[in-house]
Amino acid sequence: MPLDRSATVVRSPFVSHRGEAPRTLLLDAEDAIRVRVLRRPDDDPALRDVLHAVVSSSYAYRPEVEALGDPLEAVAEGRTLWQSAENLDWTILVEGIDRTISHQVVRTRIGVTFAQQCTGERDCRHDDVLIPRAYARPGFGARLDDFVAGALDAKRRYASDVDAWISTHEARRGLPHASATFLLARWSLSSLAPWYAKRRDSLTQDWLMFRLAEAVRAAVVEASPWVRSAFRTTDPSASLYARAAAHGGVAFLFSPSGSEQDRAPWHPDSFPHGAASHWEVSSGPKIAPRLYVGRDLVAVGVEAVREALAEVDPSGVERVR
Repeated sequence: MPLDRSATVVRSPFVSHRGEAPRTLLLDAEDAIRVRVLRRPDDDPALRDVLHAVVSSSYAYRPEVEALGDPLEAVAEGRTLWQSAENLDWTILVEGIDRTISHQVVRTRIGVTFAQQCTGERDCRHDDVLIPRAYARPGFGARLDDFVAGALDAKRRYASDVDAWISTHEARRGLPHASATFLLARWSLSSLAPWYAKRRDSLTQDWLMFRLAEAVRAAVVEASPWVRSAFRTTDPSASLYARAAAHGGVAFLFSPSGSEQDRAPWHPDSFPHGAASHWEVSSGPKIAPRLYVGRDLVAVGVEAVREALAEVDPSGVERVR
């Protein structure tokens, strides 16, 4: 493409940060998760009327037809054909997750559509970085410092590349995988309910996915209380994380509760544990927020970071908890 300085200048809708040192808000990955329901089926009266006509067919030969009640609740409770759940959906905004989590979530393709935050068309040098609590476990201080240093160095290289006019489409490949992102999802109940049951399985899912599943459920139930009964889990170990969280926030994949599953033999060299521990530790103490500019630490702790952000990025204050 020939250069022509008389051609129209194309402006990006995103703010350019060329020449700026990367500003990095490091957040506890659990505290960073935020879920909001932007639209719910409750707000469509026509849907409720039509659904009533649809689900009534399940009661056509029953004397208790008058007991049908709210058709939305009837679907959630499984008192009619489950296919009706395909017509009940929520628009959900999931923020404060990293690309490891988002890539797992978008694997669900039936009954849901996703839109994810752009990285190719914008300057990502000031994006937040999320730290799993596993790095805050006792004795892991050096590993936490190394995690942070690696993230800061990756963002420094990214900013340097963009400033040197390497395309943001290419430079983004060097961003930390723990960079924060968001997802916008339109999710039907027929897909959301089994997704919750699967992702809340503490034997196959990591701790952050477990917490995200709980956050999604909580947001949807708060918006639509009638749907509560649709969210079930068949995972017999689901309480392991809950019990661990109640005892200092350290979650064990196999805990000595006395259940048959906990007594199952497990070699300490088995994947993914390695020889480090007989118990799989998935969480740890809460990590205090930190704010860096380049590699320089500017503030540590909720109040100090909020105060520092208020001057340079007021929109970031609400993300610090």
